[in-house]
Amino acid sequence: MRVAAITLASLFVLSTAQPTNSPTSLQAATHDQDTPEVRIQVLPKTVYLEQGENQYVNFDFLVENQTDKSLRLEAIRLLVLDANNKLVTRRFLDHNALSPSIHTLPQRQLPPKGSISIFNPFHTFPAGWPVAKLDYELVWASETGEVQFRSQVGVRPVAYQTRTNLELPLEGRLLVYDGHDFYSHHRRIDLTHPIARQLKMKFNPMLYAYDFCVTGPDGQLYKNKGENLEEWFGFGAPVYAPADGQVVDVVANIPDNILKDGRIHFGRELLLENPKSLAGNFVVMDHGNGEFSTISHLKHGSLKVKKGETVRKGQLIAELGFSGDTGVHVHIHYQLQNGPDVFAAESLPAYFSNYRRIRGSRTFTVRRGPLDTGDLVEAMGSPEKRRKAADGRAQVR
Repeated sequence: MRVAAITLASLFVLSTAQPTNSPTSLQAATHDQDTPEVRIQVLPKTVYLEQGENQYVNFDFLVENQTDKSLRLEAIRLLVLDANNKLVTRRFLDHNALSPSIHTLPQRQLPPKGSISIFNPFHTFPAGWPVAKLDYELVWASETGEVQFRSQVGVRPVAYQTRTNLELPLEGRLLVYDGHDFYSHHRRIDLTHPIARQLKMKFNPMLYAYDFCVTGPDGQLYKNKGENLEEWFGFGAPVYAPADGQVVDVVANIPDNILKDGRIHFGRELLLENPKSLAGNFVVMDHGNGEFSTISHLKHGSLKVKKGETVRKGQLIAELGFSGDTGVHVHIHYQLQNGPDVFAAESLPAYFSNYRRIRGSRTFTVRRGPLDTGDLVEAMGSPEKRRKAADGRAQVR
């Protein structure tokens, strides 16, 4: 769709005009009247560290201006520390240079009594680095450029390991059309946007989502010009349960959208009053361990399962369709979450097992790990073989 351990409480920190002295210890200061001038909330409350070819942290800052003055973000500085509070690396964005790095942030102006979202710009670290704590300093200036406040925020990411043994829900060669990297549309949900406010969003429910497209042998998405659905390799492709579970929610009656002259004509009006309409036809499965899988944009009339039904890994559940808020590419939207409601549950990192990652003419076997935007992958073995393997493991237990 477009639109574990230590937890980090929502941090509301104050800012003071005095710089910190220690390079490895940023402490939250307090205002003389014990009322913060700038309050910063880290979302989601628990920040997970995804570990794959690199390490990723996926969170945002929701910033509130408590003053009557307009403020401008002048710099963001980061210290990465290990478990012993030793410095691993420093990163920063600031106003240095003719085209300053701080200008890569779309929102820097904080209106009086207003709020903005800032997407964490320091999100990727090499595999193996001991990332235990992230200490941020955000520098706020007046309209004339004079530094007014310095906000300090500490984040302790938690390495998340998916509990469910997930496998890819589609056969053949797949493109991760969009994942949840810094530039992904799943990632870039501005909670201060008017539509997000209308939807009453308090967090990003698809923070760790994936869009999967079926491709041809050379990675192409469609035949000819892709001007109708039948030309797309994925339309009508079988969709399989990624793991054992129980169906807890299902929508099956949404007509597929139509592609005509390169434009999308929605099969049913998308209603902000009903956010589930954005998902089109979908299935939610409870894996029995606090994790739930949602697969969206399924084909009208193709669902093979009903609410309350138990499904096995590799079982056919539907066909890939074009329902809901699909954009102009034919795909399924997949997300792992901590509850049954598509928009009320929080998204979780999803690691998939037993797939191949294709890099040009080379292929790499991945026994378990996350995916990245742009990855070409394929499941190892047919859905039937995967289902029988799961059955065999269940009998051993």
